[in-house]
Amino acid sequence: MRVIVINPWDQTVTEADHNGDYRDYYRLLSGATLDGYPDADVNCFDITPVGDPDGHIMFVDDEGLLADVQAHFVLGSGGATFAGRGVIARSDGGEDEKGATITIADVLASITWLQIGTEISVPQPVIESSDTFDAMLDYIHRLASRSFRYLVTGPKA
Repeated sequence: MRVIVINPWDQTVTEADHNGDYRDYYRLLSGATLDGYPDADVNCFDITPVGDPDGHIMFVDDEGLLADVQAHFVLGSGGATFAGRGVIARSDGGEDEKGATITIADVLASITWLQIGTEISVPQPVIESSDTFDAMLDYIHRLASRSFRYLVTGPKA
């Protein structure tokens, strides 16, 4: 399956083959970093929507922000900052993925590379409480209605 690998260590975006097993994402997210530093050995990942109409998703290192020295990138204007490599595939709407159809040129045009070693402050989690179940549902619906778009590949239809 075709995937796109974003490597902020050498600031490249490349095509790669994924074997269809979720464990292969660990291999694609791991690898060389800087001379004199240990290789990234990813053993836990998160999945985030890319925000395009084709349903692309990106796998990222769950513990990337914890590394002593890290390379970061921003995907899309005003998008989130990611630490370490990213791997883009497409969601099938369920638990499986399909090959990425987005072009390398579109991904490159949407990336801002940050200087290696840039310190990123991670906000502390906010714990919310509600007096009633309905109030909790209202709060969740307000959160879910926010639009987080990371990548724009063309005008909305």
